[in-house]
Amino acid sequence: MNGDLGQTLESFEECGVVVLRGFFAEPKVTKLNAEATRLWEGQGALVPQNLRVGLRTSADGSVSLDRLDPVVDISSVFQELNQDPGLVRIAEAILGSPVAALKEKLIYKNPGTSGFGLHRDAPYLDFCGVPPEKIISCAVALDSATVEKGAIEFFPGLLYDALEAPSNEERDILDSAVTGKTSLMAELDPGDLVIFSSLVPHRSRRNVGTESRRTYIITYVPAEYSQSRERYYAERYRQQQVERQGSVPGPFFVQ
Repeated sequence: MNGDLGQTLESFEECGVVVLRGFFAEPKVTKLNAEATRLWEGQGALVPQNLRVGLRTSADGSVSLDRLDPVVDISSVFQELNQDPGLVRIAEAILGSPVAALKEKLIYKNPGTSGFGLHRDAPYLDFCGVPPEKIISCAVALDSATVEKGAIEFFPGLLYDALEAPSNEERDILDSAVTGKTSLMAELDPGDLVIFSSLVPHRSRRNVGTESRRTYIITYVPAEYSQSRERYYAERYRQQQVERQGSVPGPFFVQ
């Protein structure tokens, strides 16, 4: 990891997002990528009705299978990553307390997969009962992330700014609201880490490259809110049952 903990905290407090280059070494990243491949191939029914599989809908209405969520109940490798001492140390320093994983997701973003619109994470997690300033996410790059492959674009320094929402989704933000604002395009190498607040606006574009842009994202909260994980996945399951007719019995396929 480049820089010391003090510099990391200073950068995060200033704008709500910090990039740490080379946080994980190549052998670790190779192991994580092998596990990511195994998990994807092990999902015997990669269909929209598999509630572990996240979907991404493009503007033309086409649907891509985009991610696995949750992950740790089917992978000891990623369970270990959630508890990585280096990650936990930084998360605890930022949040000022012991931490617990609210959720995690393994994003594959294969070629052709669309991105997501401008938003903050906080409004989508409001029902969990955790103050938004106490929610942070750690995104570990397993593949390279480039503009071509749909890297995440952050808008630092806008944590508490009132930004206009589209009429059809009050939790999102209009692109016009950040016109002229400074952004951080998180172009990453495998093993790099991005830590960001749930209040930081961000978005991504379609992967128009020829390779995947796999990223593992862990969302941490203070350990006093550890029960929020159960609340989150119960609500996520409920919403998916409504959205996906004919979904499988029970919340997820377990491999």
